[in-house]
Amino acid sequence: MPEAWTGVTLARLVRARGRKGEVAAEILTDFPERLTRLLQVWLWDGAGAPRKVGVRRCWLHKQQAIFHFEGSDSISDAEKFVGLEVQVPLGERIVLPAGKYYVTDLVG
Repeated sequence: MPEAWTGVTLARLVRARGRKGEVAAEILTDFPERLTRLLQVWLWDGAGAPRKVGVRRCWLHKQQAIFHFEGSDSISDAEKFVGLEVQVPLGERIVLPAGKYYVTDLVG
């Protein structure tokens, strides 16, 4: 992780789901299918530096993304993730077609 972290939030973890350590997330990207291909993400609490976590699996279910992170094997493990943002580095954003822009690129 670079010293001055600039991440892009793709989802917000909202609740534990199931008994095996999964966490349901609000999808905050226009490209939700991308979430299912992530092998690692950075989790951020809004303060301090994000921490890198491996993704065992992610799937889409009823307008949410369900994440199963490495090291999360129970409901109590999953509850520790609630409230965190799922991010990737700014440089890993999806490249948009010509004439399309991210809102953050238009500021200023």
